[in-house]
Amino acid sequence: MRAEASTSRTRLLAGGVVLLLVASVGAYGVRSSRSSTTSSDLAGSAPVPAGVTPQAFAPDGLGAHMVSVTVMVPSQWRSSPPSSGFQYVIRGERPPAGFVGVAGRGGVVPVTVAQLESARTSFLESKGATIDDATTGTVDNRPAVRLRYKLSAGGLTVSDTEYDIIATSTLAVGAAQHQTIYDVVTIVVGTPVSQPNPALTNWIGSTIKIHS
Repeated sequence: MRAEASTSRTRLLAGGVVLLLVASVGAYGVRSSRSSTTSSDLAGSAPVPAGVTPQAFAPDGLGAHMVSVTVMVPSQWRSSPPSSGFQYVIRGERPPAGFVGVAGRGGVVPVTVAQLESARTSFLESKGATIDDATTGTVDNRPAVRLRYKLSAGGLTVSDTEYDIIATSTLAVGAAQHQTIYDVVTIVVGTPVSQPNPALTNWIGSTIKIHS
């Protein structure tokens, strides 16, 4: 029994490693076109899954303009140290198993959802991910890309939903001048493929709020 529990814990922790492999937002270069779909709302309303008590996960200080995020997760999930590009990570080691990773990058170069989709898809595929679908639209009324993919590492395969959200803000650079800042917040929500839980991942995604 102890051996089974240890194996389960090891595999779940490995899921965190799989999550962290995809943390780098990378440069927003444009590669060859790729088929995708468009939806007005990429994180629509979803009910709290049965048996889940919500708690707020509130990363802040993201990007160049200190963007903050609020997302709801199960109350038994616990924060983990930053790792491999993710500034914030929280995960559950017992059902409902899963994880959320949050990273932010920012700059003054304009970023479009088409560029985001291209750059993130290219990066994920370079890490061995299999992209199930790519959709552009909005999250919390901001331009965004949603990628669903599977990724394997350390003997474990996870199913991830990634939201790449553009949050613009203005910065005063003179008495009458302002510079637009393009912050990109990447939020990855995932579960082990062996423990699929679309109700959980859909609910977590539906609670995303961006504050800038």
